[in-house]
Amino acid sequence: MYWSECLIIIFYLSSPVNFNFTFTLIDMKKMFLLTAVVSLMAITVVQAQKKPRPAPTPKELKATVSLDKANVLYVSVNNPVTLTAGNAVPDDIIASCKKGRVDKDDNGNRTIYCEKPGLDTLEVFAPDGTAGKFSFKVKKLPDPAARLNGEFSSGSLTVDELRSCTEISTVYDNPMFTSKCPVSGFNFTYIPKKQEPVSIVSASAKFDAKIAAQIVKAKAGDYYMFSNISSKCPGDPTPRILAPIVILVK
Repeated sequence: MYWSECLIIIFYLSSPVNFNFTFTLIDMKKMFLLTAVVSLMAITVVQAQKKPRPAPTPKELKATVSLDKANVLYVSVNNPVTLTAGNAVPDDIIASCKKGRVDKDDNGNRTIYCEKPGLDTLEVFAPDGTAGKFSFKVKKLPDPAARLNGEFSSGSLTVDELRSCTEISTVYDNPMFTSKCPVSGFNFTYIPKKQEPVSIVSASAKFDAKIAAQIVKAKAGDYYMFSNISSKCPGDPTPRILAPIVILVK
């Protein structure tokens, strides 16, 4: 019985009943039918409330992307990522990146490799039809740290430590970044104690004969400064300038 039919019957049965202490046969039938219809409606409501929720369809299932080590992507780095798509197992999920690529190792772990900074879109698909698009910002690599011989930063060095240095190289303190950012040049300044400074421009990371000759003169109280350090990281259209290195000879 449909709800509309029930309402029609209730309207009909709601007509006045003869309450003169002597029920007619028609009045008794009306009361009986009214009670039956109301009971049926109550049972229908209870059953509707107990009806189990249907299983989700593919459109209701969702795809998700989680960057494991940062909230952005970096160029020239294997950015680890976790993908989910509906009820699909990880190996069945297909992913693609517009400005880069999505790689998978033997253990099923995924990484995203991008070549240029900017905005990128990652698309995820699963065999059950679940799909999703996710936008991420791709940033250039952060500045590496310049080091003498890849070891010494600004601070105090002994004469022997300084004289052992032959070049400037770069390192990343964060193990996530393993890219090489070679040095292409720098400005060298020797400031001897109570004497005029000597400046030399180098067009490579190596110390040439002129710079080596000034380092040999090192004595306690002298300063050596390596500034305007030029380095180019993967994805850089032009070289970047790194923080200087200032050494006090002790």
